[in-house]
Amino acid sequence: MSAATTMSSSLVPDHILESNLPPMDPDVPGAARDFIVSARARKNHLSEQISDLQSTLTALVAECESLDCQIRKHEGVLSPLRRMPPEILFTIFGFTPPWLVSAVCARWRTICLSQPLLWSTVVVEREKWGCCSVKRLESQLERSRDVPLNITFVCDIVTVSTPEQTNMLFILAQHCQRWERVTLFGSEEFILGVAEQVRGRLDILSRLDINMYHERDVASLDFLEGAPIRDLFVNKRLCYRPVSVPLFPQLSRYGGSNTWTGHLDMLRSCALLVECALNMGDAAEYAYIGAPILLPNLLRLSLSHHGFLAYLDTPALVDLYFDYDLESAHQDLPRFLRGVSCRPTRLIMTAGFEADFHPDVDQLVGVIAAVPSIRCFGLIAKPSLPADSVVDFLSRVSPALESILLSLGGEDVLTKLLEGTWDRRLRSFTLSTPDFLISSENSSKMDELRSRGIEILLVSSDFGLYAETIPQSLRLER
Repeated sequence: MSAATTMSSSLVPDHILESNLPPMDPDVPGAARDFIVSARARKNHLSEQISDLQSTLTALVAECESLDCQIRKHEGVLSPLRRMPPEILFTIFGFTPPWLVSAVCARWRTICLSQPLLWSTVVVEREKWGCCSVKRLESQLERSRDVPLNITFVCDIVTVSTPEQTNMLFILAQHCQRWERVTLFGSEEFILGVAEQVRGRLDILSRLDINMYHERDVASLDFLEGAPIRDLFVNKRLCYRPVSVPLFPQLSRYGGSNTWTGHLDMLRSCALLVECALNMGDAAEYAYIGAPILLPNLLRLSLSHHGFLAYLDTPALVDLYFDYDLESAHQDLPRFLRGVSCRPTRLIMTAGFEADFHPDVDQLVGVIAAVPSIRCFGLIAKPSLPADSVVDFLSRVSPALESILLSLGGEDVLTKLLEGTWDRRLRSFTLSTPDFLISSENSSKMDELRSRGIEILLVSSDFGLYAETIPQSLRLER
């Protein structure tokens, strides 16, 4: 064998190789030179072999990658999506922004571009300005052709809008005859900047959720006059920023923040309402004299002040949500219910977000007693009822009550609740359990009750209970 393929061991002693001692044997230098020559030859031979193997490995890796690509292509042939009709794909694409699905492949892009409805939802939000541009907006509006538009435009309510934001709203206003469902959030100057451009041209606008920040006593949205709006929400997320709006007799849903006068003026013309959520200022600002306003079709009502009940006649009312004031709610609610023929089945009271709230069991029982039709009752309050009060309350409420929603202040309340209610008609509990852990004993009790068909839902906060209990359209900003 040649030195390139094999080599002998070194003849230089280890104690010389592993130290700086001078070699005393005269043969050591020659042996070192012979080893170096042999080792270099061997190394060159190994490098050639490594190069050959690397070339082979590179070729094998490239072949594997090519096969992976071919396998994926052939698997794609078998994919159900490949055989799925365009009509089905169109339905699926409706749950995803068209900008994303149209970039997947040529077929999907062709389908997206052929369906203007996919491009009819326009979302311009301050959190996504990087994804928004005038060019993209113009492209989307062109691709939506003539179909009705669903628009969400959220701008900062305090800072001055940028020229690009103003330009985008101006471009959208050019298509206002196609506005069908619109959500606008911005300053008065920003929104009213297109008022004259859209006035009298909102031919198919059926739903409007507008939140317009202003510093005046009352701002005006008179440019909406004549629009066929059926669902109207004005400053729902901007508490106590009153806005004057035209009357819309055709409304089925109405909500937002306004003065007592503003709300009452609107309600007098809205006999078709089925749902209403009203945020208002202090009751002292208004004293209404006259017959209650008849809302014969109203099914769901949410109020920031229970005193507003005195001005309404709602014979079809099913769900009632309102802020509970300890001083007078126990008087106003029974008086209201005795004066109308409605028999609501769901009553949710929110209270106690102020530190001085202390629920009174006798008054709560009086409220429930005035509403024997109630099947679901909720009290979202902080501080919550003490443990003994919870037991007292549940033992005295209407035997027809089937569902209860409560804020719990501690696990002692939960323990009392679990120990004393399963033999009643109560079949459902939704409870907030903030700031405490559930013991294994109470967990076992809940499992036992669930096995008997009793529903128990725990949420981690009073706000979570509020969100779980009250539908989105009826929630009031706090």
